[in-house]
Amino acid sequence: MNTSGCLWDKKIEAYLLDPPDIALFPDGAETRGRELIDRAFGVTSREISSEAQEAHEIACGLDIPPFLPANQKGVFGQEPLLIHPLSGEKYRLPIKIGALETDKIKGILLEAVQKIRQEVEGSQKAGMDCLPKRLFLSLWRLFADKIRVQEKETKIAAPLGPYWDLLPADPRIPSHSIWDHSSIAAAFAGALPDPAIIIFTVGSAQEFVSSARRTQDFWMGSFMLSFLMWEAIRVFAEECGPDCLVYPSLKGQPLVDRWLWEKGIPVPSPTVPALQIANLPNMFTAIVPKAKVQVLAANAKEAMIGKWKEIAGRVKAEAEKAVSWELGFKMGEEWEKIWGRQIDDLLPKLGFFWASCPWGDPTEILQAYQEVLPPDDEAPARRKFQEFKKIIERCAEKNYGMMYPLLSPLASRALTARKNLRDFEQKEEPGEKCTLCGLREALHPGYPELRDWVREKWPSLQNAGDYPLLRKFWEELSRIEGKEKDDIQKFKGRIRRGERLCSVCLTKRLALEAYFEEKKVLNFDRHLFPSTASIATAPFKREVIKEFRGEGLLKNYVESVRKFLDKHRIFYPSSPVPALEALKDEFEGKDKEIVGSFLRIDGDWLFEESFDADKIKREFRIMDLDEKSRGKAVNALKELRNAAKEKNISPSRYYAVLAMDGDKMGNWVAGHFAPLYEWMFHPQLKLSQPLNSSNSTGPTRPLGPASHMALSSALKNFALEMTRPVVEEMHCGKLIYAGGDDLLAFVPVTDLLPVMRKIRSLFQGCSLADGKIRAGKGWGEVSRGSEDKNFLLMGEAHNRDGIEFEGPTASLGAAVVHESHPLSLAIEEAFSRAMKDHAKENLGRDAFAIVFPLLDIQSLDQITQAALIPDPILTYAKNYIMIAL
Repeated sequence: MNTSGCLWDKKIEAYLLDPPDIALFPDGAETRGRELIDRAFGVTSREISSEAQEAHEIACGLDIPPFLPANQKGVFGQEPLLIHPLSGEKYRLPIKIGALETDKIKGILLEAVQKIRQEVEGSQKAGMDCLPKRLFLSLWRLFADKIRVQEKETKIAAPLGPYWDLLPADPRIPSHSIWDHSSIAAAFAGALPDPAIIIFTVGSAQEFVSSARRTQDFWMGSFMLSFLMWEAIRVFAEECGPDCLVYPSLKGQPLVDRWLWEKGIPVPSPTVPALQIANLPNMFTAIVPKAKVQVLAANAKEAMIGKWKEIAGRVKAEAEKAVSWELGFKMGEEWEKIWGRQIDDLLPKLGFFWASCPWGDPTEILQAYQEVLPPDDEAPARRKFQEFKKIIERCAEKNYGMMYPLLSPLASRALTARKNLRDFEQKEEPGEKCTLCGLREALHPGYPELRDWVREKWPSLQNAGDYPLLRKFWEELSRIEGKEKDDIQKFKGRIRRGERLCSVCLTKRLALEAYFEEKKVLNFDRHLFPSTASIATAPFKREVIKEFRGEGLLKNYVESVRKFLDKHRIFYPSSPVPALEALKDEFEGKDKEIVGSFLRIDGDWLFEESFDADKIKREFRIMDLDEKSRGKAVNALKELRNAAKEKNISPSRYYAVLAMDGDKMGNWVAGHFAPLYEWMFHPQLKLSQPLNSSNSTGPTRPLGPASHMALSSALKNFALEMTRPVVEEMHCGKLIYAGGDDLLAFVPVTDLLPVMRKIRSLFQGCSLADGKIRAGKGWGEVSRGSEDKNFLLMGEAHNRDGIEFEGPTASLGAAVVHESHPLSLAIEEAFSRAMKDHAKENLGRDAFAIVFPLLDIQSLDQITQAALIPDPILTYAKNYIMIAL
């Protein structure tokens, strides 16, 4: 056997050894797999490495148990269907096996591999990765896509289209896809001879994300943490391949596609809306060589720290350049000292934790797992272990893959123990604290430098204490308008009156322009983000545009308000929510210009009290207010509001923070919750010995690597393909992050209940049909133009064989608040009070709850009259509104 090939050669062999059409045509699959391998390498009769063959056998493990009868692989041809890996429900495929053209499909697969190789060879340039590595990455990411393209070009009689993504790895147990199986095989090929499982996480993530005063603050904190987690994951992907990640699923992740694109691999360029979604969790699981575990973990940690310092360093440089140019002095030693202390301390303080378990001998693993079980024979964990041992005993041979259900919880247990031994280092944060997080010292130059600076311009301050000097510094910093031609960072509109930020909060505030736009990671509307007022008033703007278009009242309002605000240099723009941005494209010419301007005026300027002269003078520090232009703006607003009122349209000052979290997801990830094992088998399959006994319903399915990856894929598909269309296309909301089993979004109150119901249904894969999105039995379908895609979602509750199966569930919580309500408190209300306290604890999960922190509204009648929650099924109790499904 040839065992001298490079790592990537072995991974290619393992990935292609089982062809994608194995469930359709099980006979001759091995021969077709070898032909695909030959085509990938451009050779004939290539000798397959022993590592690739062993990896293929290991990948089967418990995902394709060896006790299944080998002579019944034709059952899929009799009845093409899938078994949902998380619920056991059947999903029939509209495929007529007899109509499939075997030779043409074989040619399509070979041609798809050939074109991938040609593209990789054609794009090879100096400095790029080696050809085998790029070839494997292209096959891993693009093979299914190329098959669909080639199928269209070939014009076969019965095309499979989107069903290529769903075809199972084995016709007898059609519960996980060939792509998941092939990825696991490739991961093992790269991890042999001594594979190990590693779990890596960053602790206290909420602390980094939650310090927020503006919607953009919270989004940027979430996005940056997801981006930094990708830096850690990238270390593993570069060294071992993205296939080594069992959780989260990386295929189709926007940041991963961007990484592949940079390598010259022709993946579809990720869209800006997709890149904006923070969807990578703060934990990942991978299969890697045991010898590389410590180095990979250490490098992942250093990669995160290095990228964080790079982002912060860019913000620091931009801030220093702006201060030097606009305020006329350089930052001193104190500035450097504060910045360095806070930036260096952030990630280590959050904490990096990892744990690993080597695969080892199956007998040793069984013994090690048994030793950590509770002594009580009736304990659920011990009973589940006994079920697992009975399954193992049915197998004539034991291999590495079978041990995954034990190794994964062992590694999780070790990780929990490690997190309980937190590193602790106390560092002093003296002086005035950051007004945003309240934890760290507000940034400032040395006070001697500040006194020298104010001596000429503000003599009255030269003998002032430290606090007035600090306040004056940030006040002047917030006035800097920037100069685009000189590449000077703009602070006006970015730093609000009274804000004094630490280096961490300033980095989050300015990173979009200073780093992410510069590096072309993100590129959208110059540091603008929908404000809470713009979200609250989005439905009003939508209806006003439909009623009044771009002429008359709307034109007068836009021109009058903009003239007043521009005259006084008041920063007023706010990006519209995505659904309204799309609405603009329905207009042309002058109408489009007026509508676009109307959408960009912050929702706060739709209320007369915002034009109060005393308030404007106080808030924007304007002493010479032009009453004439102010009066015209107020009159234009009154005319628009009165006309809208006649059509029963009025703006709201209230919006909702929506939070979602999967219920007991740790139990699903650990394999404690699962459908019956026998449900995973094709219904036409006949076992010589049933799994269940006369007094038992039988064992549940052990969590193998491919089923874990299926869970990971379901979470990824929900986050990337389902949540944004619901929140941002069907409704007037803004998605902040969607990490798989958790979500945060801001939505207008009128859209709250429809969004909650759709999100809940899609997460569980329940029946839903709404425009371009459909779901049912744990599968989702999305139509975009001429392309239809099928996605695995979580499995819905159902009754099978007289047995009730609950399926994964989610709880949702929302806080309905005034747009001026402190954002961090609103988020806390949604997460802790509504979702955790009420939906999960009081209502017992699989529920949603809405809280309404009482402001000026004292009763449910006033709430409904104000059209804040226009739904009669809500009940009012104390300080919250609560509903259970």
